[in-house]
Amino acid sequence: MNYYLAAIPFLGALESGLFEEVQNEIELIPPDKQRAHFCLSIVECNNQVPKVMSAWRDFFKYLLSTAPYSETATSLLFSEDEALGYMWKAHTLSISSAFQKCTKSLSYLSGPESSFGEAWSSTVHFLAATHFPTNFNVTNNFQTGLPPRILLEGDKVPFIGDFTLLQNKMLFLLESLQTANKNTGRSLRSIRDPYLITGIQ
Repeated sequence: MNYYLAAIPFLGALESGLFEEVQNEIELIPPDKQRAHFCLSIVECNNQVPKVMSAWRDFFKYLLSTAPYSETATSLLFSEDEALGYMWKAHTLSISSAFQKCTKSLSYLSGPESSFGEAWSSTVHFLAATHFPTNFNVTNNFQTGLPPRILLEGDKVPFIGDFTLLQNKMLFLLESLQTANKNTGRSLRSIRDPYLITGIQ
C-alpha cells in the first residue's frame, strides 16, 4: 500500500519536471514477489495507473507553477488549500488503486488488522474532503492516535490494554465511521470528493 504513496508520487514528480537535473531514465528495482502489483517506471505506471500518475503530475506541476524562483512558474500566488486539493486527489486515487490490488492480501492479516486497513482506507477520503493539512507538526500529532503495532487476534477496540486511551478512541472512531458508511450504502462518502471543493478536475 505504501508503495503507491511513495514510489509512484516520486515518478510523478520526476515526470512533472521537479527534478530537472535528473537526465537519465529511472526504473525501480522489482520486488521478489507479486511483481504484477507494481509499476517500476514512468512509462509502466502511466500504462497501469494513468489516473494516479496524472493526479500526481498535476500536484507537482501546481507546485512548480507557484514556485517563486522556478523557470516554469506561471503564477506567484500559492494557495495552500488549492495545493492540498491537488495533493489529496492524488493521495485518494493512490489509496483506491492500491487497495484494489491489496484486497486479497488482507486475508493474510489478523481480523482486527484487516478491519483497520479497510477503515483507514475509507477514512482517508473523509480527511481529503476537509483538505486536512499534512505539514510535519499536524501529521505528527495526528499519528499519535494511530496503532503503534500490528493489531492481533484478540485485540478488542476500545479495550486494547497496551494502547493509550487516545489510540483506543481513534480506532473506535475509525471503525464506527467505516460501519456507518457501510450501513448507509457508502452514502457518507458522497461528501468526500476533494475535487468538488476546489473545482479541480
